[in-house]
Amino acid sequence: MEKRTLAVQVTEELFQRVKWAVTKEGIKQKDFIIRIIEKAVDHKGFSYVNIFTPCVTFNHFNTVQWYNEHLKKISDVRETYDPTSKADALHLLAETDSLVTGVIYEEKDGVPFGDIVPSKDIRLIDHVEKPSKELFEDLCKEFR
Repeated sequence: MEKRTLAVQVTEELFQRVKWAVTKEGIKQKDFIIRIIEKAVDHKGFSYVNIFTPCVTFNHFNTVQWYNEHLKKISDVRETYDPTSKADALHLLAETDSLVTGVIYEEKDGVPFGDIVPSKDIRLIDHVEKPSKELFEDLCKEFR
């Protein structure tokens, strides 16, 4: 199974839409999911969050029943947990095969994403170091 990671800056409007969608869709643990998202958004800096929702249309292996049997909340696995410890986060993910939900890691003294990335009116491509043509071609060869 392919794993993908996505980093986004969540605006208040988008956050409210996510809350609405979670509530509307009747997700079983909607209050828990909303609390996880709120905690991550309120944190000033990087947060790693695990949230799982089954796709009942296309995924016939990881069904709702499978998720109910395999997924754990952090509080089910650890009585106390420090999300600011990278080592604890990695150990937690390893011992649960990443099948744990919650705020897994929060970077201490992190810089808010909005302070790192230029405003929406500035193109990111203009602020990224571009590789040389030779380096770019070498990188592309690795994925062909």
